[in-house]
Amino acid sequence: MTRRSLLHPMGGGRRFLRPVRTHTRPVRRPRRQPRMRPRRSVNVGALVASPQEVPSRPNLRMAVVGLVFLALFATMVLRLWSLQVIGQKSATAAVNQNQIRTVAVPAARGQILDRNDRILVGNQVEQQIVLSHHEASTDPSIIAKVAALVGQTPAEIKSALTDSQFSVYQPVPILTGAPMATIQYLDAHQAEFPGVSVQQSTVRTYPQGGTTAPHVLGYVGAITATELKTNPNAGYVPSDQVGQSGLEHQYEQYLRGVNGKDVLSVNARDQVVGTLHKSAPKEGDILVTNIDTDLQQAVQADLATDIQTDRNTKDTQTKLYPAATDGAAIVMTVNTGAVVAMASYPTYAP
Repeated sequence: MTRRSLLHPMGGGRRFLRPVRTHTRPVRRPRRQPRMRPRRSVNVGALVASPQEVPSRPNLRMAVVGLVFLALFATMVLRLWSLQVIGQKSATAAVNQNQIRTVAVPAARGQILDRNDRILVGNQVEQQIVLSHHEASTDPSIIAKVAALVGQTPAEIKSALTDSQFSVYQPVPILTGAPMATIQYLDAHQAEFPGVSVQQSTVRTYPQGGTTAPHVLGYVGAITATELKTNPNAGYVPSDQVGQSGLEHQYEQYLRGVNGKDVLSVNARDQVVGTLHKSAPKEGDILVTNIDTDLQQAVQADLATDIQTDRNTKDTQTKLYPAATDGAAIVMTVNTGAVVAMASYPTYAP
């Protein structure tokens, strides 16, 4: 390349060299490449190597095993605490429920008196022959022996044993009002009748005659399934006797009394092995009425006589004998309204 000189424009002997222009390209920085992480290769040798070739890590293994055992121990402690502390009451109640049975002892009903304290309805103690459920199931031959003893059929004895009104933990009544000769024979031959015994029971009695004011007094009978269902909190049991009509029904809550309880211990076969506690029954209240027994009997007799007379007397207009099927009479005290006699015909014996 030759350089050319230029004279100064203002004159002079100096010459200035023309600058040489060189074309230079800008330096380009290389692009930044993305950083690549090296791939981790799978150590195939570690996968297929023998245990001796792989380095052991005992500390890590012991830590993992220790954590597992700690978690199991903590779970066991929490479960035991839950059973023994939180669920202690419910567990105790469940165990007792499996070992203890409570049966009701019927209470004697209260008496019903007239205005002069004469007994209209009372209680009479009678001897009752009973048979054990357990003995009958263990030795079925006893059923035929008991049937012959009380003058019944084996089918009747089996029916009594399967009656739902009697508890399986109490002897079943077979004969109420047993004659003394039967009781004496049973005492003399007790070894021949295992599971058969004699106990006392009370039944309703009517000292003034069974036909004195029956419509007023009413009668009692075995409680029905409907009555049990409609009175779930009244404390009734299937073997209870309840008032069905009259004063017996109207004042049932006072006359019934309070049943006693026998707390029995049973074994794994649900057999009674002992008595833990007994509470005596409480007799019902005495009910005093305004009925005058003598006047009541007189009114009943007069009413029956009048109806019989009407049946045998022709009607003056129709010339026919009236049917005169029934009638009623009431005697009241005018000043107080107290009913001293109430009769109905026809009558019945409660």
